Amino acid sequence: MKRMIFLLLLLTGAFLRLQAEDKRFLFVSLNVAGGSFKGDLDGRLILWHFDKAFFIPALAQESLLGLSFGQQWTAGAWEVAFAQASRVAPLSGGRSSAVRLGLLEVRGKTLLIKGSPVHPCFFLGFGIPWLQVEDGARLGGDVRAASYYGIGIVLGGGVQVNLGSRLFLNAGVSQRYFWLLYAWGGGKGRDVSHLINDQSGAEMGRPLRASGLSWEAGIGVKLF
Repeated sequence: MKRMIFLLLLLTGAFLRLQAEDKRFLFVSLNVAGGSFKGDLDGRLILWHFDKAFFIPALAQESLLGLSFGQQWTAGAWEVAFAQASRVAPLSGGRSSAVRLGLLEVRGKTLLIKGSPVHPCFFLGFGIPWLQVEDGARLGGDVRAASYYGIGIVLGGGVQVNLGSRLFLNAGVSQRYFWLLYAWGGGKGRDVSHLINDQSGAEMGRPLRASGLSWEAGIGVKLF
């Protein structure tokens, strides 16, 4: 038992020493991404709550611009990333509306090939997506903005290239999955799974689902 305790203390001390010697820095990065989404967000779906209609927009080729902030060390990094895309998108019935897609994600990244300025990497994260549709809800002649919020995951890989002592570039691809759980369109928020699908006449029974493959690129600055 004493040997086990000694070994545990030795391993803990070695780990803490490695952590202390591992140089860490904070960074901020400007990012862009582009890709297409598949799933329920195709511009054909209308969801109902009694006489209130929610018009689901079509998300196709989206261009996202955002910022991230985090901490990096020799073998990895974590970051909090925000990205947003805005455009006019088609709705059911030949209508269209201004639409804004937002993503707030927390990611963990693993960096490979420690001694090189070029690091292959892969990452995994979770986040909160939201979708705002300017004229996306209607009750009689009253047109309201509609908002949808949910949860999502992201995974991907790419490469990070160090440019000198303070700048670095990121590039890669990512796959996102998100589920929009709640809808607002003036008044109380509604569980999407309890809204009526106009295509079937039955309760939706699940969140709105979407997935998309994107390319990503960014330029980061080491702060300290």
